[in-house]
Amino acid sequence: SVNFAPPPQKKPLRLCYEKEIVMYAHFKKLHYFSTECLYSPNAYRGFAREFLKDLERADPRSILRLLESGEKFEAKKGVKLPVQGTCARCGYITSQQFCKACLLIDELNTKRNASGIIAYEG
Repeated sequence: SVNFAPPPQKKPLRLCYEKEIVMYAHFKKLHYFSTECLYSPNAYRGFAREFLKDLERADPRSILRLLESGEKFEAKKGVKLPVQGTCARCGYITSQQFCKACLLIDELNTKRNASGIIAYEG
């Protein structure tokens, strides 16, 4: 079992455009991953991305305003928020008993066992 410490919630480049971040990494000779997923053209987030680009064409500050308004969100009093804990199996951060990766492995192993394929023991 591996114990993971919660990562710090700091995003210094959150107000920078992706292109600016890639250019910064390029000129500083930092290693970065810039290959687009081959399934992304058909992903729903593409529609959201296009909507945001159209919105930005109409008003260049719209994305910054959207980020600022998102930072102002607060939970209503009396609303119970999930408590951050760790996965009972692998120790990774989760708000459930088991993280999504362990649940996915269990589901895959269950389907493999039903078909007679040897299961992965993670």
